[in-house]
Amino acid sequence: MMTTSQKTAPLLFGLPDKKSRFDLPLHTRLGTEFLVMLLTLMTSLCLLTMMGSISLTKITDGWQNNLKNSITIEIPYSKNQNDVGNNVMAAIKNHPAIKSATIVDDEAMSDLLKPWLGNIENIASNLPMPKLITVELRGNNPETVDDLKSTIQKISDKISTDAHEDWLHDLSKLSNGIQIIGGLLMAFISIVTFFAVSGAVRSRMAIHQTELELLHIMGAHDSYIRGQFQKYILLLTGKGIFIGTIATIIFVIIMWAISSQFPATIPHLTLYPEHAIVIPIVAIALILISLQAARRTVSHVLKEIP
Repeated sequence: MMTTSQKTAPLLFGLPDKKSRFDLPLHTRLGTEFLVMLLTLMTSLCLLTMMGSISLTKITDGWQNNLKNSITIEIPYSKNQNDVGNNVMAAIKNHPAIKSATIVDDEAMSDLLKPWLGNIENIASNLPMPKLITVELRGNNPETVDDLKSTIQKISDKISTDAHEDWLHDLSKLSNGIQIIGGLLMAFISIVTFFAVSGAVRSRMAIHQTELELLHIMGAHDSYIRGQFQKYILLLTGKGIFIGTIATIIFVIIMWAISSQFPATIPHLTLYPEHAIVIPIVAIALILISLQAARRTVSHVLKEIP
């Protein structure tokens, strides 16, 4: 049994070595590097999956909140385009369902086109561009949109009205699909981690079967042996999770710095407080999965030992 003079290894950051004293010779490094590398990879995949899911949710919610109560009226280019735009504004400005309506001027149109066409002066005024009117509704429902479309069509049947419904629906489907894939990936990672730890413990117990039988003969309780292996797994998984977390944080920071240089047409990587919250959640979850795998495996193997 372990004496009080024996030193214990740090519980989180180091591989078991000769200074890590166990009643079983678990300090040997055979196969430990693989388990640490696997936990490093699993941790990184978990963190990247959860962070990506959070970012996608934030972006999707932002787009939906900005567009769900708005419509865009597009007036095709023509010589009397401005007059048609003024007539549309006059027809809808007193509509009870409309909170605000604004004609997108040439300067605003130029700002929208600059990321695509470059910094050219007076882009909108030099190109045959449609006139846009952005409308914010008090509440978006099909009856309101149909009523507005009917009012606008009376002015000109060439005017189109976009309520963004189809686009938002497709965006929601895409987001939900990616969230489901992320959830399945997290479940797969959890299962792989469980069986990897279980396999590592089982192989280590097979190597030290003679010592285990001797401990049994000496009267060691199963709970004591389980504690030895759980401590051993905690040492290995702790290091793997720590390395994976640090590597992921560095990677995310680098990607955030790179994305800040992207043009405005490409979404930038934004860091949210939720990104920091998932780090301890993932670490604790993987540690608990690993310890549970070790506990169940040891208990099952010990039942087979006389």
